[in-house]
Amino acid sequence: MAAGILVLILAVSQPGSAQTEGIEPHTLADIRPDQQVIHELGAYQSTISDLSNPTDAAFDAQGRILIADEQSHQIRVFGTDAQRVAAWGRRGTAPGQLNRPGGLAVSGDGEVLVADSGNHRVQVFNADGVFIRSWGGYGRGRGQFNNPTRVAVNDGRVYVVDEGNHRIEVFNLEAIHQFTIGRYGKGDGEFRRPTGVAVDPLGSVYVADGDNARVQRFDAGGKFIEAWSQWGPYPGFIMNPTGIQVQTGRVYVADGDNHRVHVFDVDGSYLYRFGVHAVRPREGSGRLHYPNSVAIAPNGDRAVVCEGFENRCQVFGIVTPETPKDPLANSGLDLTLVSHYGQRCDVDGRLMAITEPESHSVLLFDLSAREPIWITQIGTYGGRNGEFVRPTDVKLDTNRSLLYVCDAGNRRVQVFRLTPPAADAIRFDPLMAKFASAIDLTQRTQLVADPRDHVAVANIEPTAIERDENGNSYILDAVNRRLLKFDAEWNVSATWGQFGREGEDWIRPTDMIYHRATKTLRVVDADRRCIFSYHVDGASAGTLRPRSDLGVVEPFGMAVDENGNVFVTDMGADRILKYDNEGQFMGHWGSFGLGAGELYRPTSIQLDQNGRLIVIDFGNHRGAYFSTDGEFIDVFGSRFFTAPARQQRKTN
Repeated sequence: MAAGILVLILAVSQPGSAQTEGIEPHTLADIRPDQQVIHELGAYQSTISDLSNPTDAAFDAQGRILIADEQSHQIRVFGTDAQRVAAWGRRGTAPGQLNRPGGLAVSGDGEVLVADSGNHRVQVFNADGVFIRSWGGYGRGRGQFNNPTRVAVNDGRVYVVDEGNHRIEVFNLEAIHQFTIGRYGKGDGEFRRPTGVAVDPLGSVYVADGDNARVQRFDAGGKFIEAWSQWGPYPGFIMNPTGIQVQTGRVYVADGDNHRVHVFDVDGSYLYRFGVHAVRPREGSGRLHYPNSVAIAPNGDRAVVCEGFENRCQVFGIVTPETPKDPLANSGLDLTLVSHYGQRCDVDGRLMAITEPESHSVLLFDLSAREPIWITQIGTYGGRNGEFVRPTDVKLDTNRSLLYVCDAGNRRVQVFRLTPPAADAIRFDPLMAKFASAIDLTQRTQLVADPRDHVAVANIEPTAIERDENGNSYILDAVNRRLLKFDAEWNVSATWGQFGREGEDWIRPTDMIYHRATKTLRVVDADRRCIFSYHVDGASAGTLRPRSDLGVVEPFGMAVDENGNVFVTDMGADRILKYDNEGQFMGHWGSFGLGAGELYRPTSIQLDQNGRLIVIDFGNHRGAYFSTDGEFIDVFGSRFFTAPARQQRKTN
């Protein structure tokens, strides 16, 4: 590794080199300060709670904290005392307006650069929030983006995490494209869902490589140098890197699924970590719950950790001998693999399957009792048959004893054969699911071209799956805004959908269902706040658009009952919406909280064999039962999150 550093220093010292244009010379001392003067961060100081899904933070030259607040579509500014002093931005597509800002950075001259994720562009503001310029647009070409989520700036260069295209795009401050780092893959210099970027004083680029569970380092010209870490819950191991910063010779990595921040030196040697997994609802004061980014003050004396899941940011300072110690901080107790239900589930007969994001597995339950009984767990992180990287959806076919799993990070669908549990002896059975086959979507789609730009659809990332009675499969690829139909042999027979803001184009699809009674496919678009319906050949079958006075915020999942009534989860407003089969609004229920009938970020919704609605109450780490008229029935899941609702139900 020392040799790699020497080569890097020689490369950046050559005047006029294409790799070093705009990069100021630095010395080794700039990037590797005296080990004796390095202090540790991790002492909890305060919480910033006036937020709505914060995604990223940065410090300006005055020490103020700037936060990209996704759901309010704003940049919010807090003073050195963590009190709010300003805010700018509102939802829209015009210059200066934002749509789900994902990341931000402050340049040396005080300009604020924002990754305007929902608008697929970068915008630049002055320190007071006045719009200066922007660039980008949706696409795969040079200078285009597909969901840019983070941005960094260093010595005249702007580095943009182009997450949907699995790359880093590099520009100068005048928005002229310089070069691209990476492409989709698992090899050196390749990414699977990059989630963060940072640059050190020498111009070395550090990338949080999400689905590959590692950090990669590149030189100032974008050449791969090294990679470190691997998936796991152990110190220095990363399960879901969600953000990265480099400051005072240290690399800070926010690890969402390990609920902590790892600290490495610039060569990848593990130094320490801070943050302890929050276990109880809304627990904070130094305990973390799905941190999604970390920002470090210029002098290294403060850290801000964003926790979008909890609508807050926590501020940490330097650890001193007087810093209170958390008894769990170094106990070795693993709190990271507690089952947290994922965003999607499926119900068929007496079985229910739920994705489990932290362990990259699928949980299977028996629904024949009053409360779901966990009967098996399928898979773990990896790329072999029977392993998953970010499973995104499941589909049960109990008539044929099959389970289909969207293995998004590996770009495939896996099929498992199930041994049905005995009705008189329901118990955990680790062998009830056996791997049957894997459909590699990169190898089955060469016959059909993408109608937008004639690029082969071999880059499918499956988000949701449905099956019809004729053996056809339907894959929603939300990343690339399209729906693909496969025949029984898994050859593509049709594809439709595209990104756009006109007519029936899609902006941000989140879920899909197949309705057998009408033989239609329905797609939820969270940004359009509507449901598109299609016949199985792709022809439009109408659109359900909620009334404007309903205040729909972020629809996510849907279900349809035998009478054609449609139920939609509003993830942004913590409620369920109900429509009749003509699209007329019939009512809603739910509000934020842990009590009976309360929800937090509900996602998937299904009907069980008894006609009850099962809602994945994602933000509360539980499931909830309702009648189709909205009557609360029960909850299931972690006892910390189910106890308040059950106690309230008993008292009522």
